[in-house]
Amino acid sequence: FPPMHQEFSTQGKFPATDVAAGWCLEEFFEGDEVDVDGWAEWGKSGWVLVSDNKAATSSSCCETGGTYPSQLPVHIIEGLERLTAQVVQALPGLHSTFHFEAKVDVATGAMMPIELNCRTGGAECPCCVEKCSGVYLPVAAADLALGRAPARPEKLRDVVAASINVLLPEAGTLTACGPQPQLYEEPSFLQAQFFGKVGQKYRPNQGSMSCVCWMAAVGADAAEAE
Repeated sequence: FPPMHQEFSTQGKFPATDVAAGWCLEEFFEGDEVDVDGWAEWGKSGWVLVSDNKAATSSSCCETGGTYPSQLPVHIIEGLERLTAQVVQALPGLHSTFHFEAKVDVATGAMMPIELNCRTGGAECPCCVEKCSGVYLPVAAADLALGRAPARPEKLRDVVAASINVLLPEAGTLTACGPQPQLYEEPSFLQAQFFGKVGQKYRPNQGSMSCVCWMAAVGADAAEAE
């Protein structure tokens, strides 16, 4: 820890109070990362949808996309739903949409919470959740804020959505970043968002700041969506 502490202390990227607080050693948990999007109603988990995260980049742990809904075994998905309910119950009175992240060891069934964000998931999340379920989470958030019960789907639709985050491998200057016309003509196209600007200096391995765009597509199954 001394070399790491010295590095963080001199980088100037973290508040001095965080640096002075010291270190917390936690168990390193190996497993597949998942997201759970949905809402809580007065401290109890309401409706949720589990989705799979693609493997993060090895160099910087940047997210690379996901699959909606999860393609994991049913008993694993049910276990993740129970874990979500337990985390929500630990926050009395929680009444909002949320974006919960966790890891699961499929072989053993062991699960580990990562974080609970008390907000609607960003990027491709709302459109992919809506495509698979009919639930548009921003509207659900408004319903909760206005004291209305969000509409729950009876079942998921028979489609799968897949997304990708485009990350470039090398530093440089962006000379182009945008959709080709045929992208919007593709029947499987769902939605996309482009962040890169022509002339922008690009640096890899900077987390979400290194994502030049995300795109999402839909198919009858995970392979077709991918």
